[in-house]
Amino acid sequence: MDWEQAKNLPVGHVWDRRDLWKHFEVIAGGVAYPGKRPGFAVVAGLRSVEHERYHEIYVLDEAESSNLGELLHLCHGLIPKYHDPASPDQLFRWFGDWRNTAAQTLIRDVNGPAGALRSTDLDIRSSSVLDIKDTPYNFMVAKIHEYTGEGQKTLHLRNGRIESRLHEIPLDGLSELPFGSYPAAEALMFVVEGLREEAQRIWHRRTHPRDDATPVDWIPGGPY
Repeated sequence: MDWEQAKNLPVGHVWDRRDLWKHFEVIAGGVAYPGKRPGFAVVAGLRSVEHERYHEIYVLDEAESSNLGELLHLCHGLIPKYHDPASPDQLFRWFGDWRNTAAQTLIRDVNGPAGALRSTDLDIRSSSVLDIKDTPYNFMVAKIHEYTGEGQKTLHLRNGRIESRLHEIPLDGLSELPFGSYPAAEALMFVVEGLREEAQRIWHRRTHPRDDATPVDWIPGGPY
């Protein structure tokens, strides 16, 4: 399947694995837990743009539930669909709040008996977005508008449920919103920022193949 066909497949499509990994370099997920609104999970893929320095991110799948246990089960169920077969010993990356004790307890139940890590185990990695202590929604909404705006569009929501959830965020009073207010937006930003950080590493490896340890010096105002 060529890209012109693939890019129009609906969110939640069951991909042929060969097509999936032909078109995307990295796939990961973001999850934000339920509170006043249902929890949300987003799976997205990172795709390089030919002859360009930047990558694009496409929403591939999503899940939503008001029940934390059910949400984590849904995340766990998405792993076999998107896990990279070329890396059978690596866990699928979910970005979110790994410090949530209730979630960690339920994750142990979801994964089953303790023992050696399995590639299908659910594992939540910390998101750098959670380091924003003041007015996180100002940052998140501004970034979503930047990434999805006209011009060099780098984030493609593809008419998923996530789009309608983003429209629910009131633009007045963003500075008053704490984490947990709109889980769909948080889940999206968790995975988007995680994939953008991975894009930096990919670009650095391509331009500095002999020195992966050197810090990346990005152009101010550039795509990353």
